[in-house]
Amino acid sequence: MEDKIREYLTEHGLEYSHMILFPGYDVLFFTHRVLYDACLYDSEGRKIWHGDVDLTKKWKLFLEASCISKRTLILSANSLNCTTELWDVLAKIKRSYEKITTENIRGHYPILIVRDKEDLKKELYADWVFVCDKKDEEVLNELNAFLDSHKHLVTKGIVVYF
Repeated sequence: MEDKIREYLTEHGLEYSHMILFPGYDVLFFTHRVLYDACLYDSEGRKIWHGDVDLTKKWKLFLEASCISKRTLILSANSLNCTTELWDVLAKIKRSYEKITTENIRGHYPILIVRDKEDLKKELYADWVFVCDKKDEEVLNELNAFLDSHKHLVTKGIVVYF
């Protein structure tokens, strides 16, 4: 299924390791939601795609990929070519906000569930979650279950505070 999602994104101009490289694009950063070194995961933590993306223009592709694959897809701004694992992304959110939530806590939206273009305008530095038919509570339960299933990483010398 990861290959089908990757194929779909490639067919629509977002090949794997896509880079935004043309003069003046940094100016659009102020009016567009641009993610550099973004990583796309499914809710099982598999890395599906990585690259640069202008979410203002391409957000719907990720929502459509979620609908086609019937999977929750998480797009996170990472660095160093997508080296961070999904459990680590979620653990950092949980440490900062005490839970994985869509609620506005101290002025931040740690997870934004994208159903339409307006969802992109809420926060620049967020992790976007694309889901087709699931309710917010179902999505949060799915992400919390994934994070709970990775608590064993703490015993392997990786420090995670829940």
